[in-house]
Formats: sequence, structure tokens, C-alpha cells
Amino acid sequence: MIGMSSMSRNSILFVLIAFLLCSCGAGRHLPTQTEQKDSIVYRDKYVYEAMEVPRELTSWQKWQMRSFWILLVIVAGYVLRKPLLALIRRFYNIP
Repeated sequence: MIGMSSMSRNSILFVLIAFLLCSCGAGRHLPTQTEQKDSIVYRDKYVYEAMEVPRELTSWQKWQMRSFWILLVIVAGYVLRKPLLALIRRFYNIP
């Protein structure tokens, strides 16, 4: 790419990325299991229902579920700290 301007390099990269994104999975047929009876096609259907389990969660499992949400709040606070501080400074005029 010696002697090419950055505009032409960018346009080549754009066309390449657009081609790769648009061609992924376009026009592909994913087969499904079908069963034909009396000229009517029946497809497999899945129904998900909530079921109760016969025992309570252990204290370790409960702690894991709680700690996930605590960790999620900590990570979200760390990621969003700059926008949140900027918003607080904007409304309270803190330098």
C-alpha cells in the first residue's frame, strides 16, 4: 500500500469490513427436523416451563448469587465512574 492515500486505504478497509459483515450467514439454510403426516408439516417445538426443585439452595449457592450482583454493581460503577462524576460536577458546580 505504498503511495496510497489514507482515504483510499480507509475506503478499502470499509468495503472489506462491509463485505465480511454482510456475507456472514446470508442466504444459508439451516435444516430443521421435520416430520410429514397427511401432507401437513410438523416441526419440533420446545416449551419451557418453570419447575420447582425439591430442595433449598445451600448457603454457598445463595452467597454466589448475591455476590454476582454485588460484583456487577462494583464493575458498573468502575466503568461509569467518569461520566457519573462529570454529571455530579455539572449539577453541583464542583471543580
